[in-house]
Amino acid sequence: MKKNKVFRFLASLKLAVILLVALAAILATATYYESIYDAKTAQHLVYGSPAFAAFLALLGVNVFCSAAIRYPYKPHQTGFVVTHVGIIIILLGSLVTMAKGVDGTMALEEGQSGKRVTLDEPILYFGAGREQIREIPAEFRWNPPRPDRPVRYPLAEGLTAVVDDYYHHSVEEINYVADQKGVPAVKVRLSNSRVDVSQWMTISDGRLSMGPATLQMLRLHPEEVKPFLAGEAGAADHGQLQILVGDKPFTLQVRDLSQTPTPVGDSGVSVRLIRYLAHAVVDGDNLISRSDEPVNPTLELEVHQGESMQRWYLFARMPELNTRTASQGDEIPVRLLYSMDPPSKRSLELAVADDQVYYRVDGQRTGQVKVGQTIATGWMDLQFQLQDFLPQARREKLYREFKPKKSNQKEGPPPAVRVTVEGAPEPGPYWLQRGDIIQLPAPPGYQENLVLGYGLRTVPLNFEIKLKDFEVGFDPGTRTAASYKSIIEVDGNEHVVQMNEPFHRDGYNVFQASFGDGPGGESTVSVFSIARDPGIFLKYLGSILLVLGIIIMFYIKPYMLKKKKSEAKE
Repeated sequence: MKKNKVFRFLASLKLAVILLVALAAILATATYYESIYDAKTAQHLVYGSPAFAAFLALLGVNVFCSAAIRYPYKPHQTGFVVTHVGIIIILLGSLVTMAKGVDGTMALEEGQSGKRVTLDEPILYFGAGREQIREIPAEFRWNPPRPDRPVRYPLAEGLTAVVDDYYHHSVEEINYVADQKGVPAVKVRLSNSRVDVSQWMTISDGRLSMGPATLQMLRLHPEEVKPFLAGEAGAADHGQLQILVGDKPFTLQVRDLSQTPTPVGDSGVSVRLIRYLAHAVVDGDNLISRSDEPVNPTLELEVHQGESMQRWYLFARMPELNTRTASQGDEIPVRLLYSMDPPSKRSLELAVADDQVYYRVDGQRTGQVKVGQTIATGWMDLQFQLQDFLPQARREKLYREFKPKKSNQKEGPPPAVRVTVEGAPEPGPYWLQRGDIIQLPAPPGYQENLVLGYGLRTVPLNFEIKLKDFEVGFDPGTRTAASYKSIIEVDGNEHVVQMNEPFHRDGYNVFQASFGDGPGGESTVSVFSIARDPGIFLKYLGSILLVLGIIIMFYIKPYMLKKKKSEAKE
């Protein structure tokens, strides 16, 4: 065997040097991928790849052959042999971990229990009714399918899933298409110099918040159109004017004032409104209103008492700027305060009747609107446009690709795939974002509906974890977590899991990884990192032997040689 050329090459120092240089290059490449993309990219392309496993196997063969070629061993080779055995055992432990290890997460809210670990391994899952769900690996990030090169998965007899598009980061977009069984739908655009948003609406959406306004769509009977266009009763509210005449208070509604003097009770004082400025700004030496939006409501008015007169500028938002600009006659003993409640959110209502669309802005201004027509709302320079109208439509969910910054890959939205189920009564295509599950009508030969989903693979634990309580402490005056811990229950016993204090059970280690907010906004969701490493014993054993072998080679061996020489001299 020692004379075999292949064996001698596998045991050679030359191969060892080549492998060590290659290992350095591989590790550098993995570090580069991790710095440019993320740890998962490095794991997939390098550490978790079959090529890296084969490389480790070749390295193990080199180490084994380099030790085997020296058999039978001499006493001074003990350290060499122990070191090489340690390396081989470490490599075996690493291969066991790669093949059988578990590394995932579990998120629990207070009071919840769980016994499945979520792995970072995308899958498609398919089943029919209560049948066993079939899991299909669906990692498309590094080789995404496209319409010209789809990926096909046979699901069952006569059924095939075809994945023909994939976005690693996807943003949902709602669209509507014509359908005779559908409901009316409109697409509205709100825009000005700072805002430009579009939104599909149907009567089932209720009130929608869109930019600075709330939108609502209504369906009217023909006889309801006229009352809708008549608008809501009541003039616009411009606030109120509080007047103190001597020591007697009075309140006037600004909407009741006009350029004709309005008496202030029985005080003998009257008020004449000159101008109402909704959005007062300085223009040269004058005040003008920039828009009809009540950003800076201001009154220019006169106060009269007999032959005396005072002219004022009154500011609802900044009363400290109230200024008397002119006087005539004797002093009038009055104090003035203008107040106006902050405006409620603006409203835009769109109504459909007899395949026509009507609008109502703030319950006042109304009219009919056509597709493509733009209407000024009166809210600063905001305008709305009816971009599309479908008398009968159905909702269609689409996705577009989102490209985050390379340094922010983990923060992007989840991936989405487009799947067609060939052989199904309604084959699609269907867009599925990670976490989505859909039901398809049962094809011939099936008694129950089909289930198709896209998510992450889970594996079971042989014990159940219940989160009894979660505690988080913040740095004073901030929302930065200083510490956090979980009180969990396993088999009726409570345990504390916190940073650097994991829970151990049946080969699994449960670490406190992070936390999240529950539905109420409080930090009540605990995220655990759960790992099982069946190769850990081999790696520990190999590491001990490696260190022991190094000690023997560099410390005990020289001592033994020195002692042997000393004995020879004697």
